Formats: sequence, C-alpha cells, structure tokens
Amino acid sequence: MVETIRITIETERLILRNMSVNDVSQEYVDWLNDPEINKYLSCANTIQTLESCLAYVQSYEGRDDKALIGIFLKDGALHIGNLTFSSIDWFNRTVTIGISLGRKEYMGKGLAKEALAAIIKYCFEELNLHRLQAGVHASNTRSLNLFIKSGFKVEGLLRQSSVINGKFQDGYIVSVIEEDFQNLQNISLS
Repeated sequence: MVETIRITIETERLILRNMSVNDVSQEYVDWLNDPEINKYLSCANTIQTLESCLAYVQSYEGRDDKALIGIFLKDGALHIGNLTFSSIDWFNRTVTIGISLGRKEYMGKGLAKEALAAIIKYCFEELNLHRLQAGVHASNTRSLNLFIKSGFKVEGLLRQSSVINGKFQDGYIVSVIEEDFQNLQNISLS
C-alpha cells in the first residue's frame, strides 16, 4: 500500500501535479459548466460552483486510492486541464484514469497526448502499476483516438451505457498493461 499519492511531473511543455484548493478559480468552474467541455464528463448534468469545485478537490486530499492531477502549462503555470486516478487497486496494481482539457484554445496542440504519455510512464515506472484503464464514450472520438495513439487497446463495448444529449450512447473500455508499455518503449528505442 502507498501513502497519499503526491505527483509532480515535468514534460517539455507541461507540469502535472496534484490539484490543491489554491488552484480552484472561477475559470476552472466555468469550463466545468461549459457544455462543449463537460459533454463527456461525469459533471455534465450538474451546475458547478466555486464551493462544489473546492469540495471536489478536497475530496482527493490525503487519499491513497485516487488522485486529481492538474495539467499546467510550464510557461506561466496556467491550469489547462485535469487527469484523474480513481479506483486505484494497489493489490491488483490497477487504476482507472481520465483526462480532460478545459481550455479550448489549447485543444488540438498535442498537450493531452503529452500529459497522458507522461502519466502512463509514471504509473508503470514510479507507482508500479500493472494495468491502466479508461472508459470512453463511443461518440468521443477525440478521446478514443488519444488513448489508442497512447498505446491503449479497446477491450470491450458497453452498450448504451450512458446518456449524452438525451440519448443513450455506447462506451468503450480501453486499457494499457505493463507489457504493452514495455513493447512501446522497446520500439521507440530502436
């Protein structure tokens, strides 16, 4: 078992670190209330406030079974998105992850891929996890492509598993395991 998960990762353009209540701003609340941004998030059907966002960030503090990691630009430390770890199972060495960019002007620039690549490496090399998995709505092709390009494989279809825009939508379970990661590392080294 691991104590509280504390993460700080630097990439070429980003800093990934645990969110704190000091990171909660009105801009952050606004993304979570933007239907374009929150369409595929679990908070899509609720109105967020500063208080609800503060409570959400606080719910991750001191936990060893989940983590909320902010994605910040290295240049200027602007908060542009989040990564979540939920359902960490230390015995089976698994975690469910999620990723979201909240600032539209930073989408399509490879920042989500950079953040996801760094967190995958961290999970396998530092946290000694064996399996990372994510749930992706079938209509969220941008997210599905991000996971697949990052080494995840589609494992299964969850038929009509959630409601998006008032209609039942299918979802996918995607995963990457240690062996996949090692194979990707070997390919990139050769």
